[in-house]
Amino acid sequence: MVDHLRSSCGPRIVAVWCSFLAYSLLRAPIPAVNEPHYLIKARHYWQPDWCGGDLFLESSNPHLVFYQTVGWLTSVCSLETAALVGRVLVLLVLAIGWDRLVSQLVAGRWSSLAVAWLFLLLQACGNFAGEWLIGGVESKVIAYGLVMWGCGALLQGRLKIAGALLGASVSFHPVVGLWCLIGLAGAFVLLTIRDRRSPSPPAQCRSPQRLKRPALALLIAVICSLPGLIPAATLLGSHDPATSLRADIIQVGIRLDHHLDPLMFPWTSYAYYAAMLILWLLLRRWTPVSPARRWLDAFTWMAVAIAVCGWIAAAGPRPITHLPLLAWRLKLLKLYPFRIVDLLLPFALAVTLIQWFVTRFSPAPTRGNRTTIAVGFACIYITSLLIPTVDRNPSRMSRQAKSDWIAALRWIAAETPQDTLLWTPDEDWAVKWFAERPEYVNFKDCPQDSAGIVEWYRRRVWLAKWKRAAAQDGLFTAEELQQVHAETGTTHLVVSRMGPIAAAPVYRNDSFRIYDLRRLPAE
Repeated sequence: MVDHLRSSCGPRIVAVWCSFLAYSLLRAPIPAVNEPHYLIKARHYWQPDWCGGDLFLESSNPHLVFYQTVGWLTSVCSLETAALVGRVLVLLVLAIGWDRLVSQLVAGRWSSLAVAWLFLLLQACGNFAGEWLIGGVESKVIAYGLVMWGCGALLQGRLKIAGALLGASVSFHPVVGLWCLIGLAGAFVLLTIRDRRSPSPPAQCRSPQRLKRPALALLIAVICSLPGLIPAATLLGSHDPATSLRADIIQVGIRLDHHLDPLMFPWTSYAYYAAMLILWLLLRRWTPVSPARRWLDAFTWMAVAIAVCGWIAAAGPRPITHLPLLAWRLKLLKLYPFRIVDLLLPFALAVTLIQWFVTRFSPAPTRGNRTTIAVGFACIYITSLLIPTVDRNPSRMSRQAKSDWIAALRWIAAETPQDTLLWTPDEDWAVKWFAERPEYVNFKDCPQDSAGIVEWYRRRVWLAKWKRAAAQDGLFTAEELQQVHAETGTTHLVVSRMGPIAAAPVYRNDSFRIYDLRRLPAE
């Protein structure tokens, strides 16, 4: 394993790594959209008193291995530093895995870099179900890196190494790892069926590296997956059926419908992925057949098949509670069945485009052509960096409002006691990241266990009803705000649009006001 890791080091991997890191930092500045979600959870795991009393932080830990490893950084440095160092580490794993896999699929010294740049452009142009690969630090990035590294080892016939890496991917992110393992198993079945139907397939078309002794590799994969699989399995079966069903309805139909309900995906996503699928099918006709190419084709078809199953599970009347066999459908949908096709289709297209390109310019191009090709691919990468994206500003605020928001939260961190409990009805981006205080509820920070999801929804519904009732007379009174404190325990309210409020704030800037609900002096 050590020798295999050492052999991965080289200028090509460094180039891919730096490309990923620059893309990450330029398109998703710290803190990225999910970093205030993942890294605050990791800090609370290592420092339970930090933001104690927060619903999300004190709920289950579905990504336990990530918190125990990469998340350890949050206990020894600031959140910003942990995010930066974490990106460096997880993107290094991804770059090694990327190179190990692509080098088995495409000939050429710098093909893995070319595939990476083309893939980044395809990702920058859009996605299907909101899945992305290069952005902030979180468990799925390292899981995908381990999957790619494991697939590269699998194509080389290094079965024990492949088993360890693929099992570790499940530990870091059970959903990503298991879907990839299901896709790989299905790809192997497809290749086996095709070989049996062809009495004597050409040598170059046979399945890659027959698995003569897979039992040990499978055992290694299972063992390496257990640290993450056991907590995830415990989470799935920890609540009564009624609570689980209600939580699944909330998760699929409300909180994560933009990721889990294909009837909610925009038509442009369907058009974009249909175009990529058609282009991929056309290019396959003009690229040479190889065992590795056949493996990638089978894996991609399995990803498409899984997504089709997800679409069938979601098809039907709305609201989602009207679906027949609702409980079973929701169980599939909540597991992100569109996740791997979201990444694998653009990856397969990028690989196939570079395969076609290598074939087109075989034998090696002249020096002048090489310069033109290098400039062309550099332009592809630069374009991927320049395409507009909302991830550059996950707060969705103007520059002035964002600056005021951070200033208000930092005032809370400096001027309020540790047992402060916040409610931020108008904005809720990165509250705990900057304020370092617990929240009563936050839309982004939804627990993943059934009881936590149901409680998260109950709190949001209660606050929404209170807000509608209190706003009927056009004024939020001190007595009404004290009702929030009495019912929820919330001590501080941070608002921008909500109002007018018949009380004096304890802090104010150009965009935000902070009210102490325990004492509300008249304005």
